Amino acid sequence: MITVTSEIRRLLKEKDRAIRSGERTMRAVMANLHKQVMGELSGAALTSWDSYYLKKLLGNVEDLMGATQGKARRELSGLLDDMWDRGGSLVDSTLRVADLSAGFRIGRASIDALKEYSSSYLEKLFGDAWYGIKGEINLGILGAQTPQQVAAAIGKTLQSGRFKNYANRAETITRTEMGRIYSEATQIRMAEAAQHVEGLEKQWVHAGHPRQPRPSHVAAHGQHVPVDKPFMVGGIAMMYPRGPGVPVSEIIRCGCDHVPYHARWAEEPVITRGGDSTAFPGIRNKAMCRYAEESLEAAPEKVRQIVKRFGPACKVRKKARPGSYYDFRKKTISISADSLRDGNGFVFRHEFGHFVDMEGGTQVSAARALSVRGGFSDALRLENQGIRGSQERLERLKADINSVGGRWRTDQAVSDLFGAVTNNLVVGKYGHWGAYYRARSGWGHQMQAFANLFEIYARNDKTVIRYVKQELPDLWAAFEGIIDGL
Repeated sequence: MITVTSEIRRLLKEKDRAIRSGERTMRAVMANLHKQVMGELSGAALTSWDSYYLKKLLGNVEDLMGATQGKARRELSGLLDDMWDRGGSLVDSTLRVADLSAGFRIGRASIDALKEYSSSYLEKLFGDAWYGIKGEINLGILGAQTPQQVAAAIGKTLQSGRFKNYANRAETITRTEMGRIYSEATQIRMAEAAQHVEGLEKQWVHAGHPRQPRPSHVAAHGQHVPVDKPFMVGGIAMMYPRGPGVPVSEIIRCGCDHVPYHARWAEEPVITRGGDSTAFPGIRNKAMCRYAEESLEAAPEKVRQIVKRFGPACKVRKKARPGSYYDFRKKTISISADSLRDGNGFVFRHEFGHFVDMEGGTQVSAARALSVRGGFSDALRLENQGIRGSQERLERLKADINSVGGRWRTDQAVSDLFGAVTNNLVVGKYGHWGAYYRARSGWGHQMQAFANLFEIYARNDKTVIRYVKQELPDLWAAFEGIIDGL
């Protein structure tokens, strides 16, 4: 089911991918300029490093600068056109999913002026690059530097000398201006839509910068205000991220966004971004953090409360070999690369269930797990006895889960759950086999049952939940009792 939250998340991911592609495009432009400048310098070194040739070299380099500036400007113009359309579509698509269509498209009256403003940064960059390179060549003309020293000063690679600064600035300009245009288009479109959609507001979404988050931007995450009012971010009024009048210190490398918000969506989770410390600050890897958050995207409110309580202590690492697990001694969830590629979120929800079972890592003994204590273990035993004591119930479950073509055979959590409850008398395609349970006598069945119930609960698929509640009513009630008490 597509929700407002999932649609916004999808569109922001597409926007981030587009910006990364734009950065690569601009870096390729700068790499080509670097290659040509180095070619000119190499030609000078191979012939005569005299003032006549070097003056001719300066003319060639100036021509290269002019041509490259024109190409960079054209590339940026196309990238900004794309971001303008994406910014408007963020609002349109969100309202369409929420059945709140505004019924018209955003105009393009403002974009040409904005593009001129963005291009002025490129103009300054190439002006600085020309004077910087010209200065190094002039030192060669004056005999103050050898050809090798001139080349080294300009940059023998794209990530050395003066070219390192120029290439990095080009990428920063591209990233910042694409983000600015996106936010400007989003704001204009929301302002237009607010005239037709009563109660429409805007919400700040922190980008989740993995290394240098601005505390004020993190604090603003989730803040929502009327569309025509500014956000207050660290005492600074901002109509939107990277907006007009915002200090440069709040703009450079800011990847935050603002998105449509309506009270009708209040029950959905606050939008989070990959690498955002809001949900899992202990997960430092951006991709892993994004995987964790997306795995719980459809989770009910109670799970979000549990994440808020236990999320800061959660540690996750990626492992190359197959097989994912929770190490309760190290308090770490290990996710295999193949599980990440599957992308369905089952593995994280299941392993996070183990983490919750151990009370967010506060317990380091399986004997102290929530599933082993109290009524959960008793309920599991009663369900096992009930299934084994009823031939009709046993055959029905086998038809649903064991049989090829059974409707729950390939559901990882359902298959593994019933395997844990029945000691693999009823089990589908997925499960933990006999040796696993024999090595973990007294707690293995309970912990796997709990983890799978948590996966089903967090996945929030009503059809699966209804089936499990119907077939394992006592165990589900015991599980909910534990969850409600957290």
